Amino acid sequence: MSPRDWHEAWGAVAEDALARAVSTLPPAPAPGILDVGAGLGMAWPALAARGGPITAIETDADLVAASRPRAASLGVEVHHADVRSWLDRGDARYGLIWAGDVLWCNYFPDPQAIVHRLMQSLVPGGRLAVFTGNCMPAGSCGATPTSSAPCFE
Repeated sequence: MSPRDWHEAWGAVAEDALARAVSTLPPAPAPGILDVGAGLGMAWPALAARGGPITAIETDADLVAASRPRAASLGVEVHHADVRSWLDRGDARYGLIWAGDVLWCNYFPDPQAIVHRLMQSLVPGGRLAVFTGNCMPAGSCGATPTSSAPCFE
């Protein structure tokens, strides 16, 4: 299943889960929010309520193109970029970094290194919020799930 097909098939369910997860976050301190692996922008309405502006990065060019109307309607700045190259620019700091369902070993062979880089891109008092809709299978990246139910981290 392509990323776009997944988003279209599961979009409403995922958007609700993302909104519930984002609603638990405190308001984002200035200067704004980075959405890592933004997909079609399902988290943007909820993230916008936490404080903006929102900068979104996504590696799939088709998802970036498909997300542009939503981005324009919400004032989101969306970029076709991967997290490493985006953060290596070193010129931006964020009050909130949202990593929704992207810190998997199939995306990043070393998720801990990416988390470390994301933490370095926060302003003092900023927050890194990691969401995953599914627990990882036993042995994935060394993780051991606590249940087969969806989990929030």
